Amino acid sequence: MMVDDSKGRQRRQRASRTPINVDLHVGQQIKIRRVLQGLSQADLAVSIGVSFQQIQKYERGANRISAGHLFELARTLSCTPNDLFEGLQFDKNQRESFDNLSNDELSLCLAYRSLDARVRRAILALAKSLG
Repeated sequence: MMVDDSKGRQRRQRASRTPINVDLHVGQQIKIRRVLQGLSQADLAVSIGVSFQQIQKYERGANRISAGHLFELARTLSCTPNDLFEGLQFDKNQRESFDNLSNDELSLCLAYRSLDARVRRAILALAKSLG
């Protein structure tokens, strides 16, 4: 988008540095899948050829992910790129927030995933009955 500066010259408007919902969501999905697979940020970084600081920025939604890196991340995390967008809501008022998952919550997910499907259903039913 072009805007006029104080002297009437046109210049390109700088893109906002605030992460958008899709960047936050994909970053959270990457973090969840990384933790569930027992990978460190450094391990994931090495697998796609970036620094661990870049992985931190991806997970926070501070930096956008290129298509090539998204593909490599998905391959390393044993999923499809589309899986990283799973659960994304278009109405931000209805979007479930995963922005502040604690380590305990991520550990619970890891433990849950390691259970037999029948046991998972029973635990899910119990949790729903308590909530």
